[in-house]
Amino acid sequence: SLNIDKNKLYSFSGKLTLSDWRKLFHQFLSKKAEKQLLELSGKSDATWSNYAPQLSIDDSTIRKYGNTLRYLGKWWSGQLGKVVKGYNVMLIVLKIKGKVIPVHIWLLSKYDCLETRIQRAEKLFRDLAEDWRKVGIPIEKLPISMDAGYSSGDFAEQLMGMGFGNVVMGAKSTWKLTESDFDDMDLANTLAELMTAEMWQQAEQGAWGVEEKILIYRGIHETFGHVVAIGRYQVGKMRYVFAVGKHRVAEIYKVWTEHYLIEQLFRALKQVFRWGKYQLRGESGAYACIFLPFLALALFIHLQEQLPKPTTFYQIKRAIKIETLSGVCQFLEHITFEHFNIKPPTSDQFLGI
Repeated sequence: SLNIDKNKLYSFSGKLTLSDWRKLFHQFLSKKAEKQLLELSGKSDATWSNYAPQLSIDDSTIRKYGNTLRYLGKWWSGQLGKVVKGYNVMLIVLKIKGKVIPVHIWLLSKYDCLETRIQRAEKLFRDLAEDWRKVGIPIEKLPISMDAGYSSGDFAEQLMGMGFGNVVMGAKSTWKLTESDFDDMDLANTLAELMTAEMWQQAEQGAWGVEEKILIYRGIHETFGHVVAIGRYQVGKMRYVFAVGKHRVAEIYKVWTEHYLIEQLFRALKQVFRWGKYQLRGESGAYACIFLPFLALALFIHLQEQLPKPTTFYQIKRAIKIETLSGVCQFLEHITFEHFNIKPPTSDQFLGI
């Protein structure tokens, strides 16, 4: 994509600009997602519903130690429950056909021209909306999921103004809902009062098309307007979401329960592709540290498509390791040790079989 001589790739990677890395990201990941959405757009509504494509946004902090690294900052880590030093990356992914494909990314800085996280997220979605609308992708069919950290009435309104049809967002237990536009918001009940764990235990069933027991409340929020609120009991407490622009409970539930896929991708990036483990300096080093694992991810996604049956990233990595080991064994079997007067081990001996 960049016309780089493979023999000069290692030395040249430190010279790549942010624009170069974004070009690679777009070429191998964003374009793949765009192609699959275009293919799906030509099929029936039933097929679209079956594949259930959705966009999810979240950010992840990569811990780094040092004082002079570029893009280094102090960020809140939800996993650790505290502020840590490192890189913070905002990512939008597309879930489609059982796969999760990154489609847009932002390496955050404390000195970004856009000050708030919501402003940066809005910029990413606006770029997607413009690009995909040009090629004919019906973005109004794409729901968007996000956690409570991105929940903002203005943000939800802007997303729907861009053309996205509906938003499913995490909600906090202290948020209040009323039944009517004329009710006093100061006297409204919180989600913790409207949908309690006791109510959940006493409920006989959830809703049509929902696999677990849930609580449902349709009301009005001060900034989001008319919403459908859903409550689930998870890990010892009630969890809540708001849906804006979407009213079918089964669809809201599906979007909500599949938001975790972006968190699984973050975990795979760190565990399989060693995201954040590279020790690279300078501005270009920060870019390489963030973007290189996504190129490996693109390769693994390509491999998944070539394999006859569904295979996880972890299985592919294990197979690569075994193949590499087999190559070592083959080398040991065929190498000539005549000058050393020794007998090389066989594969069985090498593997301890």
